[in-house]
Amino acid sequence: MPLSQQDFVNSPGFKLDYEVHIPNSFTSWKPSPENQLVYNPKTQSYILKNLDITGQQIDSWGARFKIASADWAHEFAFAKAHDTPEQSKFGIKQDGSVVKLKQIFYASDIYFELPINSHAQYLQVEFKVTSDTEQPDALLYIYFTDSII
Repeated sequence: MPLSQQDFVNSPGFKLDYEVHIPNSFTSWKPSPENQLVYNPKTQSYILKNLDITGQQIDSWGARFKIASADWAHEFAFAKAHDTPEQSKFGIKQDGSVVKLKQIFYASDIYFELPINSHAQYLQVEFKVTSDTEQPDALLYIYFTDSII
């Protein structure tokens, strides 16, 4: 059964002892202040608003991103690197999508697809660490908008 936004909201969240970024194929593959997810203690999640996906991608390998620490020592994904893109792809539904991630050493990129005729211009990203362990699990809630919020 697919996870819902309510599942995301109801899950407990934990703060990590390192910064979390979402380097991506639209803005930069280098962790930077522009792609840093900021922890919100009220929601117990990390948030990045208004990731612009309207520009030309910086490479030709498809719409994708990673969730990683600034030094790349901690990465969250579906699968390890060198698995096929199909093993790490998901669709972002009109009302958003929630997916489970796990911390993986040398993780694959996370590919995404948007609905046809979605007019998406910005991704809104929430990331919640759901276990307080050495290799934590996490949830990713991601949705798109056609304007800045």
